[in-house]
Amino acid sequence: MRRPAARGRALAGGTLAAGLLGAGLAVPWSVAGAQGEPDADDEPGGTPTTAPGPVAGRGSDRPPGRPRVVDVPPRVVDLSVRVARTDDSELSVETPDARAVTLASDVLFDIDRSDLGAEARARVDAIADDLLELGGPRTITIEGHTDDVGSPEHNQGLSERRAFAVNARLAAQLNDDSFTIEYAGYGESRPVASNGTEEGRALNRRVVVSYPTD
Repeated sequence: MRRPAARGRALAGGTLAAGLLGAGLAVPWSVAGAQGEPDADDEPGGTPTTAPGPVAGRGSDRPPGRPRVVDVPPRVVDLSVRVARTDDSELSVETPDARAVTLASDVLFDIDRSDLGAEARARVDAIADDLLELGGPRTITIEGHTDDVGSPEHNQGLSERRAFAVNARLAAQLNDDSFTIEYAGYGESRPVASNGTEEGRALNRRVVVSYPTD
């Protein structure tokens, strides 16, 4: 007996971010605390001025003017992120609980088209195999993106059609209603590289498939 097909629905707004979808990773914390140099007054012959330092109070063993040392407890940041590039047309970024696969539109589609060719179907089928191995219930997000060649309106429509095409193929291969697919097109609004070069435009033409793995 065939299982009901996976449900697909269009996204009303933004989802991931992203992507991930460049290879750069930002560490969400920073340590600051360097004290700036004193500035001189603007008036001729002025003398450098500084903000008053902490003043020692009664019972303090710290002389006036000495900077206060604050004991900041260490923070542990999870950097267990794996980045795997199958080739120049596919990039997979994996965290402990999610995976984002970026597929180059130049491999998935012909220029200005949204129908999937044989190689494109094989790439999407490989994602379906991974999802079936993980099992449901699971929500998959598909994002379509373009470069800035052409009008924004045209690129928006093209990205939506391409996201829908990947959604349709993936849903057919999963054929399981425990999976929910959300898809959206973002046109040229979310570049991951400069549109000033052909290499950058090629990186921006992409479809990103993201899903939890935990």
